[in-house]
Amino acid sequence: MRKKKLILVVVCLLQKFSYCQQEIAFTQFNFTNQLFNPSYVGTENQSNAFILNRAQWIDIEGAPKSQAYGLNSYIENYNLGWGVELLNDQIGPLEQITASFDLSYHLKLNRKDHFLSLGLKISSTNFNFNNNELSIIDNGDTFFERSDYSQLQTNIGFGVLYRRPQFYIGLSIPFFLASDQFETVKHTYLSAGGEIELNNEWAIKPYNLFKYVKGAPLNYNLNLLLFFEDIFWIGPSSSGILINSGNASIQAPTSGLMVGLAINSYFSFGYSYTSITRIDGKIFSNINSSTHEFYLSYKFKSKSNRKEKKIGLKDKGTQIE
Repeated sequence: MRKKKLILVVVCLLQKFSYCQQEIAFTQFNFTNQLFNPSYVGTENQSNAFILNRAQWIDIEGAPKSQAYGLNSYIENYNLGWGVELLNDQIGPLEQITASFDLSYHLKLNRKDHFLSLGLKISSTNFNFNNNELSIIDNGDTFFERSDYSQLQTNIGFGVLYRRPQFYIGLSIPFFLASDQFETVKHTYLSAGGEIELNNEWAIKPYNLFKYVKGAPLNYNLNLLLFFEDIFWIGPSSSGILINSGNASIQAPTSGLMVGLAINSYFSFGYSYTSITRIDGKIFSNINSSTHEFYLSYKFKSKSNRKEKKIGLKDKGTQIE
């Protein structure tokens, strides 16, 4: 029964949400910027590995589940950075697995630690649609005559990042080429963040991510975190989108809470909880809309003794050198 409910929700919303939800969206995006902007790799003088696991609408069978695995580092004395990541996104019968390689170049603009970074992303995505996961009502639709369908697509993406102490702003298109078979489109991301020091121990750090798709309104993700030294952080998160369909609209904003802890100098852990605050028509009135996301990071020992200046924790977030 729960599976049928999910299929009904997917069918009702797929046409309206497809353009703005094709690419994986994580709540803790500020710790894993390389996923949507390759120019972030190499902005730290240490290698970093991370894992993200996201589970949406946990009470619904076949609900969206996403995982991300990433590694990034820098090439000392060459102003270069590199990164790799593996993404897995599954919702009902559709699964996408993406492997990417990132390369970036960092140009210092002046003596005040202002940098301009350019990034290139090369990726390959395997789309797999399994009709066996669906309960077919109209058997006359030729699309569902096959038991499954797979397609491999190679892609390319670009990114640019301006950063200075306590501020950064970036613009990117991580997947530039579209897929006619799965009707994918380009997503453009604008990210920005900063740091407001309250005293020697406390700081407030806002992180913003905006996503634009042609033919759909702007999608936003906002995090506002309070940091205590380099040990602990906590704060609210919010995201939303407005989709117009004639004179009708669907509003499904989410809100939640993020917390994190630096276990030691190398390991850090984060968790976020979000839920839909409201939705027109009360589509989710009887369904648990909770989303849980777990983040784990490992920072390798630095090979350099260069002074670090970051936005975020000492071993987290976007580094500003």
